[in-house]
Amino acid sequence: MIPSLKTYLGGDTRRLQLAIICGSFLPLIIYLVWEWLIMGLVPVDRGGDFTDVVDKGQMATEILKKAVGAPLVGEIAQYFAFFAIVTSFLGNSLSFVDFLSDGLKVKKTPVGKFFLCCLVIIPPLVLSILYPHVFLLALNYAGAYGAILLFGIIPALMVWSGRYNKKIDGKRFIPGGKVTLSALILFAIAVMALQLRESL
Repeated sequence: MIPSLKTYLGGDTRRLQLAIICGSFLPLIIYLVWEWLIMGLVPVDRGGDFTDVVDKGQMATEILKKAVGAPLVGEIAQYFAFFAIVTSFLGNSLSFVDFLSDGLKVKKTPVGKFFLCCLVIIPPLVLSILYPHVFLLALNYAGAYGAILLFGIIPALMVWSGRYNKKIDGKRFIPGGKVTLSALILFAIAVMALQLRESL
C-alpha cells in the first residue's frame, strides 16, 4: 500500500506518515474490540464450535450468534465481518492495480486502468464462484506461506541483491552482513517447512 499511498498523496511525507499511523491505529482499535467481544461472549468450553463452523463453510459470526442467542448481535457481527473483508479487498485491490501497472508496464490511461481492474477483479470472482470456500483456503496459505515469503525471504534477497550484486552503498540498519541475511532466509524457510509439515 505504501508506494500507492505515496503516489496518491503526491509524495508528501507528513501526510503519508499520518495516513499510515491512522490507517493502522483505527483498525487495531476495532480489532481489539472484536477480540474482546469474542473472548468475552463465547464460552471457553465451546471452543470446538469454531472448528465445526469453519468446516461447514459458515462465517465465524455464526458461533457468536449461537453463544449470545440475540439475533441483533449476530447481525452486527456479520456487518462488521463484511466491512472488514470489503475494506481489506479495496486496499489490496488499489495496491495490486498499481503493482500490475508497474510490473506489466501498463500506463494508467482509462483503457489501461480498466484492463488492470479486470486483471485484479475477474480471477478472484471466477474462483469464488467456482470454489466458494477458496477464500478461507487462500487466507490460510497467504498467512502460512505468502506472509513469510513477502516479509521474510524477499526483503532479505532484495538487500542481498542491492548490497552484493548491485553494490549499492547506503546506511546499514542491521549488522551482520551475509550471515544475518542467510540466517533470516533459512529461518523463514524453516518456518515454511514446519507449516507444510503440519498441513500434510
